[in-house]
Amino acid sequence: MVHADTSVTTSCSQQVTLAARAHQTTFDQQAAAATVTSDSQFAQYQQYNPVFSSVYDNWTFDANCNVTLVSVTFVYQLSNSSLLQVHENAQANEVTSMSIQPNLGAATFNHNDGNKLWSGYETTYNSGATTAEYQADATWSVPAVSDPYSGGCENTPDCELAVWVGLINSPLASASSVAQAGSLSQLSCGVGTACTQGYGAAWNYSLWYEFYPQMSTIYQCDPSGAGDSITTYVTNEASYLGSGYIDYWALSVTDSTNNKACTVNGYYDSGIGVPYYTDFILERPEYGIPYGYTLPKFGSVTMTAGMWAGSPYNSQTNGYYNLYVMENGASCPPTCIINIGSSAISSSNAFTSTWKSSSGT
Repeated sequence: MVHADTSVTTSCSQQVTLAARAHQTTFDQQAAAATVTSDSQFAQYQQYNPVFSSVYDNWTFDANCNVTLVSVTFVYQLSNSSLLQVHENAQANEVTSMSIQPNLGAATFNHNDGNKLWSGYETTYNSGATTAEYQADATWSVPAVSDPYSGGCENTPDCELAVWVGLINSPLASASSVAQAGSLSQLSCGVGTACTQGYGAAWNYSLWYEFYPQMSTIYQCDPSGAGDSITTYVTNEASYLGSGYIDYWALSVTDSTNNKACTVNGYYDSGIGVPYYTDFILERPEYGIPYGYTLPKFGSVTMTAGMWAGSPYNSQTNGYYNLYVMENGASCPPTCIINIGSSAISSSNAFTSTWKSSSGT
């Protein structure tokens, strides 16, 4: 079982969140964007019709949670279905590098396929979900993944598991837009080779965010690793800026193992709506979108969760929740194989999700 040390993580993540909010008030995004588009390197991507997607900040912090802004990254969606990430210095007046992120099938999820994809909890503040939940946050350790069975991660680009928190307006199974962020654990194996280090196997652990149905973005600020303790916040900015900001969103992912963090502030998305539901989810990609991904094997993930207006434990006690148990199989339903099961939520707002099987995925 993998547990996260929440004490230092939570304290520093709160300081990162405050620093990001302060930076938002002084950041001249228009001027910073002009620096990007006028850079000579940017011209080579014009043939792909770059469209602005989002901007995120990269931070470091010390043992006392003193936070320092390192760089600013602009993200553009290209017509070839990839993302261009343009990295600027902390002053956002000089481009330092550019990188291409391929289209991720792992986080371009179909949110209408229920328990085939998800395990975890979705909670509301009250019966009928009539009270807004302006923040979802949780701490966990990035799960290490392995081949679930011989050949399980062959013949596909990789096996993937995403762990995330999010805010939505309606139940996840019917949601058309989601604000979400978390960790991604990936394993790819060479076809016809043993899925071990040095024999065609490659592991990748990263942090990501997404405003579904937009493409997911892999943060470049932190090369995350298995076992890293992270805390993720997804916040509706109406919670601290007033009701006029109900369509603005803030995200932060803090890695206390590497003392690094990534934040998004002031992201406008009117499609999500008033957030009445908070989600704490483990997820795998769906069949054929764009590939037939397999659920990798892992141990357990314990998410220690929090909410703005209430708590997951109280929501569970009062019955204001949906429990997702990932299950698949050739005859599912009625005969289903449980892939990931989740425990009850404890009084400390923690629950554990455990790998059972990858059959049927």
